[in-house]
Amino acid sequence: MEKYLNVKVHYQDHLLLYRLGDLYELFFDDAIKAAKLLNIVLTKKSNSYGQEVPMWKAPADR
Repeated sequence: MEKYLNVKVHYQDHLLLYRLGDLYELFFDDAIKAAKLLNIVLTKKSNSYGQEVPMWKAPADR
């Protein structure tokens, strides 16, 4: 998630789909905005501090 945040700081006005292996992921406000726009279900992921972060993920091959 640290790499995502390092990239996101340069693209704050954009939704950042981050590819991690075979998945695309959205985190934080990007995930929340996409969920509202696309009517998708969010999940959560724990960060390194044990806090739950909103996220969405989908296979990259679809």
